[in-house]
Amino acid sequence: MSTLLSFSLVIVLIVFFHELGHFAAARALGIKVKVFSVGIGPKLISRIDKKGTEWQLCILPLGGYVEMFEGEKAKNIKESFDNKTVFQRLMVVLAGPMASLILGWVVFFGVFSYYGAKQAPNFAVDGVGEVLPNSPSDMAGLKQDDVIINIAYADKKQDIKSFLDVYNTVQSAGINPMIIKVKRVDVTKDLNVVSRAVIDSQTNKVVYRIGFKTKPLKASPLTIGESFDKANVVTGHSLMAIYKGFVTMFKEGIGENMGGPIKIAQVSGQAGRAGIEYLLGFIAMLSINLAVINMLPLPIMDGGRAVLLLIEGIMRKPIPKKITQNIMAGSIWFILLFFIFITLKDLGLI
Repeated sequence: MSTLLSFSLVIVLIVFFHELGHFAAARALGIKVKVFSVGIGPKLISRIDKKGTEWQLCILPLGGYVEMFEGEKAKNIKESFDNKTVFQRLMVVLAGPMASLILGWVVFFGVFSYYGAKQAPNFAVDGVGEVLPNSPSDMAGLKQDDVIINIAYADKKQDIKSFLDVYNTVQSAGINPMIIKVKRVDVTKDLNVVSRAVIDSQTNKVVYRIGFKTKPLKASPLTIGESFDKANVVTGHSLMAIYKGFVTMFKEGIGENMGGPIKIAQVSGQAGRAGIEYLLGFIAMLSINLAVINMLPLPIMDGGRAVLLLIEGIMRKPIPKKITQNIMAGSIWFILLFFIFITLKDLGLI
């Protein structure tokens, strides 16, 4: 699947469900919806339904919106957004992020129900995976399926239960000669290995490698109940990971993992080429990400609008229009500048 096609499908899907949340809540509360748009810019296709809502798909899949009857002219109209209570308007605003969160959970649940859960093999039982040609492990005689019992170097010996034990021990040993004790079928062998020092491409730091891989993840089938529980756990972990990512960004600045539309397009293409299971997982993560981002307290975001509505509820009167316009304009400029910055970062220009 091409990068552009994968990106378009991913964005259209998550934007559609996000806006569908706003739309469904508005319709349920009797608010007239003028436009339901997926994408921005010139319209590709559009149609008007029986209730007068124009459904449109625009050329740039970079967002979307639900336009309701609201504002000064619609203030006294029964079907207007402004004519509803603060609580009702709050429900409409929060329905978008909730729909995004539900979509992420549903996709995770579907993936676990159909594909099962991927689990790492038991390293201490299943042994090592592929041994890289001409690597220190290969030259020492390590074979696929060998079970590593322990690794000795200098005056130290480390029992091995997991691949992480191997990694940590190899890093500690550095270029010191190691004796790796392995079990091959019913025979025990001692292999002499010296690591190679290489530069890690992500951290630019020196690390040590001996040249073998772990075995691939194993897929185990799950019942409906297990899939339900697994979807809850993964959705919760995803929310926490996104939250921690934002905390880290505010404390340390934007890191290498933060990206904009170009990076999303690249990852979408990679996930599409890896298979439908990986693409669905990426869609779920991105939808949950959208839910969290939209709850940021910026007036242009759902979270910001929710804050303004809560203030209105506490004050028991609307916030002056001029103040809300200035706040909205400031948040639009902030988002625009951030979008430009993150795009330039994706292009490697900053």
